[in-house]
Amino acid sequence: IRTQIHTQGILMDLWQDVAPTIDFSLAIDLPRFSQGLADSARILDMGCGYGRITEQLQRAGYRNLYGVDASAAMISRGREEFPQLQLLHSDDPLAQFPADHFDAILACAVLTCIPCQQERSTLIRQLWQWLKPGGCLYLAEFCHVDGVRFMSGFGIDMWHSRPAELRALLTGFSIEKDEIRTEKTLSGQTALSCHLFARKQASFYP
Repeated sequence: IRTQIHTQGILMDLWQDVAPTIDFSLAIDLPRFSQGLADSARILDMGCGYGRITEQLQRAGYRNLYGVDASAAMISRGREEFPQLQLLHSDDPLAQFPADHFDAILACAVLTCIPCQQERSTLIRQLWQWLKPGGCLYLAEFCHVDGVRFMSGFGIDMWHSRPAELRALLTGFSIEKDEIRTEKTLSGQTALSCHLFARKQASFYP
């Protein structure tokens, strides 16, 4: 959620302020993500924050991992807590990697904090370019049947999209699995989450 394209100025300062103490809560479906993915696969944790998910992937046996985040404070915390991880800070994460570079990309609650569908589309287009043909994209996002936009308790705009709004972003992908789960939010409230597993189609992204 830290890598949204418009995160500059005040918004980025907010992430800097909460980075030392915030603990993200959304769980990933690691068994499903791991299916057919070799230990040597090149994996990107997009919007890695302090490396919570990256570290889970490392403990699962993956060794070719990259985490990238636009918040320097998040990356600084991650490097202290998980010095063995390859965590990269970038103010412009969309210019970080070449095309067809990753076997799999995971984004956990990234779109939840991008309140503009066009900016989300731009990010998904870039992730499509970074993936190898046939590569896996896994989105884990909070969602709501009616779509809810609100200001979080720590001052960040949130968008719990309708699942259909998340699916609509995946032009250029074939969706292999789409599951709705019940999760706990940062505030301890119960919310729904959408877990989308999609594969890059080899055709040119429109």
